[in-house]
Amino acid sequence: MGCLNQQSEVNTPFSEPKDCTVKPSKGALACMVNSEIGAVLAVMRRNVRWGFRYAAADDQLEHPLIHSFKELRKSIFSWQRRWNRVDPLLYLQPFLDVIQSDETGAPITGVALSSVYKFLTLEIIDSSIMNVEKALHQIVETVTSCRFEVTDPASEEVVLMKILQVLLACMKSKASANLSNHHVCNIVNTCFRLVHQASAKSELLQRIARHTMHELVRHIFSHLPNIVSKTHEFDQQSRLCADSEAGEKQHDNGCVSAESTGKSASAAVPSNASDKRDETTDEKTQKEEIASNGENSMMDPYGVPCMVE
Repeated sequence: MGCLNQQSEVNTPFSEPKDCTVKPSKGALACMVNSEIGAVLAVMRRNVRWGFRYAAADDQLEHPLIHSFKELRKSIFSWQRRWNRVDPLLYLQPFLDVIQSDETGAPITGVALSSVYKFLTLEIIDSSIMNVEKALHQIVETVTSCRFEVTDPASEEVVLMKILQVLLACMKSKASANLSNHHVCNIVNTCFRLVHQASAKSELLQRIARHTMHELVRHIFSHLPNIVSKTHEFDQQSRLCADSEAGEKQHDNGCVSAESTGKSASAAVPSNASDKRDETTDEKTQKEEIASNGENSMMDPYGVPCMVE
């Protein structure tokens, strides 16, 4: 009689498959971007101000925001390169321009934020694409400085909620390791301001802002194991470099003392003194390097400084 193995894996119809991430094809990604372009242009077309600019026969009468979307729609299907070799700012920049423009109303800004949120959550922007670091930095800087016309309180709260969604998606993304301490602190400060600003808004926005802040802190601290391993590797490399430099200096001092004849005992004292001078100079250089690293730590891939902040 055989017994049932309790550790055997059974694939039921309701069990989720493991490691079945499928990358969309180049045509599918182009269709995704095209659908988001159509969504933003549709909202612009319904607006009284932008309707005339959209229907203008002369290209010179078109607003630059509308013109950039139309040019992007013409070019996305003609890109011959693989999608991960395409600069993401080529298709992100029109959406980011809408988010940062103070001429657009809350509905248009909200749709553009939703498009960027989809690009992040559908993993169109991941670590494998080129120029991902610059793209993420541009997204954070644009969303944290978002400007729009407030037409009614409800649409304003929708835009604030979508700002929180995009900033949290930046931290949840697999490419979030490319964010610097400066940008992570910028994300945290923006979410913290929105939590305080939501105190005068509806109860729903208050709860969403608090929940986003909790999730944001949790995802930042979830990177602690990676940070510890990176700092350990850095310490090992610095120790190896220091040992190699000390060995070279000792070798040079030994050669000098070997060449000197008849005064071996008296020559040993200056060599020890020179070693002490070298140690003091090494300590000074290490302190200067630590100070310079402290000044530039905000631009490093995010780690302990942003958590302390």
